Amino acid sequence: MKRGTVKKCKVCGYKTSRSTCQYCTRKAQMISHNFLEKFSKSQFTPRICKIIANEEYINKPSMDNLFLYGPSYTGKTISACKHLLGHAARDYIEQTHRTFLFVKVSELLDYFRKAMNPDTATKLSRELLQNIDCLVLDDLGTEKVTDWVYEQLFLILDYRYEHLKQTIITSNYDLEELANKYSDTRITSRIEHAYTLLKMK
Repeated sequence: MKRGTVKKCKVCGYKTSRSTCQYCTRKAQMISHNFLEKFSKSQFTPRICKIIANEEYINKPSMDNLFLYGPSYTGKTISACKHLLGHAARDYIEQTHRTFLFVKVSELLDYFRKAMNPDTATKLSRELLQNIDCLVLDDLGTEKVTDWVYEQLFLILDYRYEHLKQTIITSNYDLEELANKYSDTRITSRIEHAYTLLKMK
């Protein structure tokens, strides 16, 4: 479009030389901020919400699967949460009605163990995690490893791998350390081939 050409704003119809007028842009930013604040409170702990509130949201999150790894206190969890927020903001603007979830691996597995009906609860929870559009699995590798635990994790990650579901994983371990911890490479091989690996320092 040539400079000075007047057309209607795509949002409100007001005549402007831009694709959207300044009023609609500011309004969208305000609504987006309010939405993300509510989204954060529904997904994250108060500690994470407080940290994120003092930082800028990520507006253009990576569309790749991400594996964020490194020592404790390097910002892995906060980075993953900001990516999830970025995806939620994009969904809010584009109205694609995707689903999002942040969950700590240890808490998830603890729920599995303590459920009154373990078989049913595990199946329902696993199906939910398999089909969430954008899932954050926080602290992979901190859980106590048993054959049953590993199988639950593998079923979730393998399904998401095969169905191209976006996943963000954080871990204190690199892939070699995880493979040694699990004494198996099925999970780590899928991460290696389908994820962008980001070492946090």
